Amino acid sequence: MNDLQKESFIKDVFSNIASRYDLVNTFVSFGSNFHWINKFTQLLLDHHSPKSVLDLCCGTATVSKSLLTEIRKRQLLVPTLDCVDFSAQMLKEAQKRLSSEQAFIRYIRANATALPFPDNSYDTIMISYGLRNICDRERAILEMARVLKPKGKLFILELTRPNALISPLLRIYLQTCIPIIGGLLTRQWKGYRHFAKSIYSFSTPLLIEQLHQSGFACNEIFSNTCGLLTFIHAEKL
Repeated sequence: MNDLQKESFIKDVFSNIASRYDLVNTFVSFGSNFHWINKFTQLLLDHHSPKSVLDLCCGTATVSKSLLTEIRKRQLLVPTLDCVDFSAQMLKEAQKRLSSEQAFIRYIRANATALPFPDNSYDTIMISYGLRNICDRERAILEMARVLKPKGKLFILELTRPNALISPLLRIYLQTCIPIIGGLLTRQWKGYRHFAKSIYSFSTPLLIEQLHQSGFACNEIFSNTCGLLTFIHAEKL
């Protein structure tokens, strides 16, 4: 499968699972998926007070919802928000989730490798669980650098290869149980097999190298849940 075929396959999978995406994530993470996302947005706001945000590969907008909720708790100014995804079905779910929010929000269908925005458009980009599914990751990172303002912040949350001690057990769970659960709930058996395998083929050191080469400085990198979750805070130089 070449990159174009892979991208088309991934887009079809996400479009077909959009209405049950959060349900599957809740099942396979034993309900901890929203906790991880809330922790991510709390860490983002601990480091930065955003004014213009791009939620890239936004999916069903769980991260945007969490961010806006946390902003209200902290009584911060509400930023402008662009939710971007290549799946129209995912954007429909995102719009439903954020329909009650009092904020300026746009929903834009676009590919992460060809963003329809001028240079220096945002002071903040957040991307969760999206990078490992982008075929041309290097080009997507260059696009993020282009649309970020100088000194703009990039926050990444990604599922990554867990540490060696627990990895064999998690590999069994990820490559056996998750495809079964996801397949039963969405009928997308191949898609969930791909998602499970993508965690083990994703290289955090390579991502860090690509960020550096694209003009980012990585200010903070740490892992949680035995290495399965990785948080990266980078800044455009």
